[in-house]
Amino acid sequence: IEDWVAGLNAAQARERIDIYRHAYYARLTEVLQVDFKALQSHLGVERFSALARAYTDAHPSRHPSIRWFGRGLADFLAKSDAYQSDPLLAEIAAFEWALSLAFDAPDAATLTLEDMAALPTASWPASRIRFHPSMQRLDLHFNVPTLWRAVVKEGATAEPQQGAQPRPWVVWRRGMTPHYRSLAAEEEVALDTLCNGATFEQACEDLCQLIDAEQVAFRFASLLKGWITEELVTGIITD
Repeated sequence: IEDWVAGLNAAQARERIDIYRHAYYARLTEVLQVDFKALQSHLGVERFSALARAYTDAHPSRHPSIRWFGRGLADFLAKSDAYQSDPLLAEIAAFEWALSLAFDAPDAATLTLEDMAALPTASWPASRIRFHPSMQRLDLHFNVPTLWRAVVKEGATAEPQQGAQPRPWVVWRRGMTPHYRSLAAEEEVALDTLCNGATFEQACEDLCQLIDAEQVAFRFASLLKGWITEELVTGIITD
């Protein structure tokens, strides 16, 4: 490429290329620093810069907008020989990326409790839910949300802790603000079933594996009311 670079001589052309090369890595590192604040805090500036360099080499920016440059970082951390021995790193990256996706997701009008009450009783069994475009599900072995909140919201640090089993979380945007919270077992089952396009009836059948059948209808209605209140639901599809 030196033949296409203006310069008094080859040495100056190489110097100019090196300036651009450094700027390329530096700018993309800055992008990752913005999107993954908690990850950088956990690794430290030096280790994070090394990660950014390795990730850039493995996944050069392919999209016209650098907003999407970090979308493969969690997967890179989970599969790279240099980082996969520490699964906490991939989980932090996955959680932070989910928050950024929630913020950027398309707007959508959400359902109200009045809309829910207006549904004909006969249509409930075959009905399906359309969730907000920002909603995402994560299963985390570590206390990543606590670590993230300590760094980003409180300017502090927290001690990483790993649970015996992965904990289910949901991430979404309410208004202009990303939200996240953990899920109880029955809510996890119902939410995941409905996200796969199942009907209310199918979701209730799955709930019967966790709670008494006589309580399922009431519990499901309670979950649906909570999702609507939290602006997670944009529509109920009736066949």
